[in-house]
Amino acid sequence: MPSDFASYLALLRLVDDASKDLGLSHLTASDKHVLLVMTEFAGKNHVAGGFTYAKYCDLVEQDEVVSRAQFFKSLDRLLSANIIMRKSPGRKANYLLRV
Repeated sequence: MPSDFASYLALLRLVDDASKDLGLSHLTASDKHVLLVMTEFAGKNHVAGGFTYAKYCDLVEQDEVVSRAQFFKSLDRLLSANIIMRKSPGRKANYLLRV
């Protein structure tokens, strides 16, 4: 068990360092969660067409769902950080992941 915990801590340090190097340390846990779900939804083409809050809720376990307000705050942070971009103008739920 101690070696598993040590590995976990080393992984946390690695992720933290990578976040700092990429300038993404300001992202919250909710932002990262929404990004991961969006990435899975988008697949290999990196286009998340129709990624709505309802679709997000369908994709995650009930106890992992962030609030609707938090979902949109996270999308705004991801847009501001240039991690994602809107594929179409307006409030359409079409996003392109910048990978």
